[in-house]
Amino acid sequence: MGIRGKLSAVLLGVALVPVGVLGAYGVYRTMVALRRTALEAAQRAAEMKAERVEDFLQTTQEDILFLSLISPVRRLADALGRGDSLGVARWREVVGNILGTFSQQRKVYRRLIFFDHEGRGLVQVYSDGRQAWLLRGITDSTLGTSGPLEYKLEVTDSERKKRGELVASVLPKGVLDRVQGGGLEWGEGVALVHPDGGYLAKMGVGFRGEDLREDLPEQAAGKVLSGGTGVTSVGGDIVAYAPVLLFPKSGRKEAGYWVLVERWPEGVVFASAREYRRTFLFLGFGAGALALALSLLLSRRLTGPLMALREGALKLGRGELDHRLSVRTGDEIEDVAEAFNQMAEQLQGLYHNLEEKVRKKTEELEEAYRELVRAEKMAALGTLAAGIAHEINNPLDGIQGCIARIRKHPDDPERTLTYLDLVEEGLERIGRVVGQLLDLSRSRELSLSPTDLNRVLEDTLALVDYQLRKGKVKVVRKLDPELPRVLGDGHYLGQVFLNLFLNALAAMPDGGTLTVRTFTRDGWACAEVRDTGVGISEEDIGRIFDPFFSKRPSGEGTGLGLSVSYAIIKEHGGKVEVESAPGRGATFRVLLRTVR
Repeated sequence: MGIRGKLSAVLLGVALVPVGVLGAYGVYRTMVALRRTALEAAQRAAEMKAERVEDFLQTTQEDILFLSLISPVRRLADALGRGDSLGVARWREVVGNILGTFSQQRKVYRRLIFFDHEGRGLVQVYSDGRQAWLLRGITDSTLGTSGPLEYKLEVTDSERKKRGELVASVLPKGVLDRVQGGGLEWGEGVALVHPDGGYLAKMGVGFRGEDLREDLPEQAAGKVLSGGTGVTSVGGDIVAYAPVLLFPKSGRKEAGYWVLVERWPEGVVFASAREYRRTFLFLGFGAGALALALSLLLSRRLTGPLMALREGALKLGRGELDHRLSVRTGDEIEDVAEAFNQMAEQLQGLYHNLEEKVRKKTEELEEAYRELVRAEKMAALGTLAAGIAHEINNPLDGIQGCIARIRKHPDDPERTLTYLDLVEEGLERIGRVVGQLLDLSRSRELSLSPTDLNRVLEDTLALVDYQLRKGKVKVVRKLDPELPRVLGDGHYLGQVFLNLFLNALAAMPDGGTLTVRTFTRDGWACAEVRDTGVGISEEDIGRIFDPFFSKRPSGEGTGLGLSVSYAIIKEHGGKVEVESAPGRGATFRVLLRTVR
């Protein structure tokens, strides 16, 4: 065997033997872990469904408490306490109608019964809302029997004297339907079981008998009915179980419990483990074939000069463009090395030229971006022009009126002082408007500092107040007074919210409601702007932050507002969230980091 064959054999052995041993061990350990994870997932699924059943039973108890406290039930109790037969008849009918409607809506109660204090059933309704008026005496039900589960609660009159009981009989099948939700996969089964083994309700093909012991071996059935939580293997199936407390708030199984049982074929539970094994075998054969091919190739080409070429290529890839090869073999490899050196020299020159071009283009793009920001700002100011004129003209009219009255009564000092105060107030108002306008229009670098987000929102709302009132838009403020300050630039944040407010106004051409809310969430300060406008389609939501994207008619807006706003928030290290649907308005949520 020549050196080429020996080198190929050594490379192949070194590549495959350790990989094969470690791979087999890794597959074994991974299969064990995947099976354990699958069993834990099956157990957790049963526990979660058991928790949903408990939540439902707790809701049932709260339903009974609610029904016992409603006015018609209390009035029926008062009538029973007074011995008012006409009142009893009247309120009995009202209570029957209420219980019937309630039962028909919930669809899980077998029946709802109102007993008087002597144990006579006055009202009884079924799950479909039917009422049974001719009732025989009904004794107290035993909680947690193999039949429907019944909850009862005393009903007192206005003097807190017991006048009866309200009893709800729960259908386990209805409860199971609610918590299961959709259909079952092939071979799957789920059931609610009484501690004595009788099925209360079941779904799927996993449970065919009338008793759990008919479907499971005695030992497995004993584990399931013990009241604990676990998972076991039975005849090629996986069975997971968890207790359901009939009185969840008590936290005690002694008060009564059911057992929720789920059953799946092992092929379903361990599907991921089997798929992993198949994938590994496929990749293993592929890796072996590749290793063989590479070993043959490397045995032919693995020489010192080629390693030098490889090292040179790696350095070139890392950006070391001044690296040159020194190979003296007197054959084609030396020619390749020389060509490599020429290529590196050319790349070095091209790289320097490209660096300079990139620098210039970057400066041009930054300047273009600043121009876009200024253009969008000017567009927003143009939209505000009418409102600004209104905010200035109103106090100017008042000032002119005051001056006219001073001229008319120059000899009345007291009246003159009053008018001068009004003139001063009007000038201050004009000064505030002009100051806000100048601050918005001024171009400056982004400067982050602790900023009152509520103050920014209030100032921006003041700028668009006229447009909002003119557009019949009602503003609802829900600003958190305890909102922490954010690290931001109030000037640029004001531009962001101005764009959002103007977009909301444009989305409500016939008027509507603009809700501005602030709150904290997971360390973020959030400012939420919600309108009741036309909304945004699902296909457009992903594009609204693209430059020049706009659904408005030509000439209305630049299509840059949201794009610029998004860029400003990103420069603040924040996020923008959008929720909308056609006809249901839009919600924009700006999230900024708080100052610690």
